[in-house]
Amino acid sequence: MYLLRLFTTIVLCLFMVPSPWAAEIGRDTPEHLAPFILPITKPDDPQVMWGRYLVTLGVCHDCHTPKGPDGRPRLDRLLSGHPEGTPPAPSVKGAITVSPTATAFTGPWGTAFARNLTPDRETGLGKWTEAYFIKVLRTGVRGNGEPLRPLMPWEWYRQLTDEDLKAIFAYLRSIPPISNAVSENLPPPQ
Repeated sequence: MYLLRLFTTIVLCLFMVPSPWAAEIGRDTPEHLAPFILPITKPDDPQVMWGRYLVTLGVCHDCHTPKGPDGRPRLDRLLSGHPEGTPPAPSVKGAITVSPTATAFTGPWGTAFARNLTPDRETGLGKWTEAYFIKVLRTGVRGNGEPLRPLMPWEWYRQLTDEDLKAIFAYLRSIPPISNAVSENLPPPQ
């Protein structure tokens, strides 16, 4: 655990050092970086703050938060998954494609839609228990028996400690619920 935290700290420090090229194009400004920084929901709760840190490092935000036309995360849809009613990524033989919102991925496995991770009771994780959340990430199988599809890196998450997974769940429970019924995954094209 010590080595993981040390490695993480070193990597984060490398990314925090401003690049001279970033300054040239304005990427080192708070305005540019704001959509990439997850909100602090409960600053006095160490478990939630640790969960926020892990959700950041686990890049959950990259797939589960829809991107706008400019390719930047839409914080008003934070971790809400593939937008309801939005078309999936197109199917192209021999290729992996991504939807314009970067929340649906089509490849040899079919089409996988990023799920709604908000605590919405009807369309998100609101009815999930902590134990169920941990079970899904440890086994890679959803409650309906369907395996988690690529590109969900559940094999990586299953290696986290129970405390880490509980912290991730605590953070996800602390963000605002967003009603967004994500489509079920689609089988491979025939």
